[in-house]
Amino acid sequence: MRSADGVEVVPGGARSGDGDLQAGRGLHHGTGVLDGSGKVVFADDDLANLLGRGASQLVGEDLVTFIDVKHRSAARQTLKRAARGGRLGGPSWPAVSGDGQRFELALNPQPLAGQGQQQLFVVTVHLPTKRLRGTRRQALLAQVASECDEAIFTTSLDGLLETWNKAAEELFGWSEEEVGGEHWSVLVPAERKSEASELFSRSLSGETVKRVETVRLCKHGSRVEVSTSLAPLRDRAGRVVGVSQVVRDITRQKASERALAYQAMHDHLTGLPNRVLLEDRMAHALQRCRREGTGIGLVFFDVDHFKDVNDTAGHAVGDQLLREVASRLSHSVRGMDTVARLGGDEFVVLCEDISDDAQLDTIVSHVMDAFSGPVAVPGRQFWVSLSAGVVSGGPTSSVAQLLSQADAAMYQAKARARGSVGRYDPTTAMDLKRKAEGARLLRAALESRRLVPYYQPIVDLHTGTLVGAEALVRWEDPERGTVAAKDFIPLAEELGLVGDISDMVLLQAARQAKEWRAYVPGLKVTVNISPLQLRGTALLNRARSLLAEGVSPGTLVLEVTESALMEDAAGGGSVLSELREAGFGIAIDDFGTGYSSLAYLKQLPATVIKVDQTFTSQLPDPHDLSVVMAILAIADSYGLEVVAEGIESAHQAELLRELGCQHGQGYLFARPLPAASFGALLEEGPVLFDLSGDGPVPATRTEAGEHGAGGKGASGKGASGKRASRPASAPLESLSSLSEAQLRAP
Repeated sequence: MRSADGVEVVPGGARSGDGDLQAGRGLHHGTGVLDGSGKVVFADDDLANLLGRGASQLVGEDLVTFIDVKHRSAARQTLKRAARGGRLGGPSWPAVSGDGQRFELALNPQPLAGQGQQQLFVVTVHLPTKRLRGTRRQALLAQVASECDEAIFTTSLDGLLETWNKAAEELFGWSEEEVGGEHWSVLVPAERKSEASELFSRSLSGETVKRVETVRLCKHGSRVEVSTSLAPLRDRAGRVVGVSQVVRDITRQKASERALAYQAMHDHLTGLPNRVLLEDRMAHALQRCRREGTGIGLVFFDVDHFKDVNDTAGHAVGDQLLREVASRLSHSVRGMDTVARLGGDEFVVLCEDISDDAQLDTIVSHVMDAFSGPVAVPGRQFWVSLSAGVVSGGPTSSVAQLLSQADAAMYQAKARARGSVGRYDPTTAMDLKRKAEGARLLRAALESRRLVPYYQPIVDLHTGTLVGAEALVRWEDPERGTVAAKDFIPLAEELGLVGDISDMVLLQAARQAKEWRAYVPGLKVTVNISPLQLRGTALLNRARSLLAEGVSPGTLVLEVTESALMEDAAGGGSVLSELREAGFGIAIDDFGTGYSSLAYLKQLPATVIKVDQTFTSQLPDPHDLSVVMAILAIADSYGLEVVAEGIESAHQAELLRELGCQHGQGYLFARPLPAASFGALLEEGPVLFDLSGDGPVPATRTEAGEHGAGGKGASGKGASGKRASRPASAPLESLSSLSEAQLRAP
């Protein structure tokens, strides 16, 4: 378009080639044409939109009324001067639209056409730079919303859908054309209507609601788990005119969370609830008890001899068996009961709504009956028995208390007979509690090295010379003093610690023997070996490591009981044979108390037979005398050394010597000594013990029956070991003084 003087006019009032006439005022945002009185002759769409009118509606309106009231008079005066033909310097005035948006209205200094009041002037609108940035930002945000991966839609005040981005189409399945004008509740399941209405109302009131996890409907009726945020939409005056919602699909996330929660609360092997879920259900059940006055029952089941299955058939078969046990348990209780696996072979059944003990007994009886037949796993069948502990609970019970009592009841039942049911007995439970405390202290003692070997001298019964020692473990307890092995080895066997204790004694005794041989070159230290050490290769590996340290194999005699060898004759005999071939001595302890045959003895790699104190302590009882004579005869025929245990009197020592027994140990010579005391004895020079003693020793037993893990020792109260300048051999009642009837006594 050209003015009357032929100058081309471009939108915004700038002449071609003049550059941006309004630089510094903001950027162009609309163009109009005014007559000399300020009325609109023409308005483009940008100007019309800014002023909130249609372009045709603006024609004839007084544009000066949009100018800030303080500048209207000046604007009218400027237009009058322009109409009289005065050249202007490009005036501009601040203005404001109907919705409060501020802008700048600029008059082109050259008229467009006409004369006087009929002259036409171009006006341009400029938005401030900050305002333009906001506009561009809104445009960018709109583009981002359109392309965003999360569903975004907006609604009017009455909830009708107005905008709908691509992600919303993909998530819900409806296109924008399909949902436009629909109420947004079409996305809400019936059971969520109330929740959705409440969220929408909060947003309409001006609140921004963030990340509410809920469920929404898709086009074909499927459901999707979502996280939704709602925010109010406002106009320029700050009034709420609608609501925007951002919806994120969290279906996979929630599925993963449920999977993790399931794993955290269920046993991975059987799929049963684990301890965490069991305790949670117990807590809820006890809350019901308090509200309704009902009762619950807890039954603790343990699979008898399950360890044997793992040991003989392998852990894979054991796992299959546990799954079958879990299945059979689940099918033998009521549907409302909870069957849980605590670990290993331990299961617990929680029974709710229990009215009396008889009802609980019936449930337990059904479970026990379910195992009256064999349990089949692929290729095998097992006869499974369960030991069960039963406890009843009510409003005053606690989760921890019931679990503890049911566990105690199960052990009470198992102690009576495998495959039986026991109810919680507080008296027996106290014993079990003391036992548990003892187990804790024993483990702590092993870790803190308060279990130490003591050494009881082994003496040549003909010369009184010290020839060796037996390592016997003691517990040096800060509160109870020195505890004999008989008081803790049975517990160690139950806890599976006896192998560790035996290995500790063997290691320390071997190193001590190596040191003490400097004083007594032929000294041998006897160490008791646990039956567990005869299984596998652990004992052989320990022996090899000792040889690598420079310990002479002839320094050690490894002692096993006759009964332990009978448990696993082939396996134990094989390990002992390898040790014998390496040069270690092998002693058979408690010989004569078991059931081994002479043929079996011939197969063993034994070098020493030890006569049990059961026989020596009662000498010269004819029956015991006969047994001792038989053992000595057997040993002599096989070329084995004999050590008599539990010698408590000079009379017994003399009798054994005349029977041909070579060595002995017992309280007649010395009690077991700490390593430091035994070492000090050796350092003084050659050790000789008085064989005559001070007379008969009382038969009271203080440390009788110690076996395994270096635990066996002599018994009774007797003379302490003491040094003599020469071996004594004062005559006592000899074999010749015994009657023929005594010698032939059975």
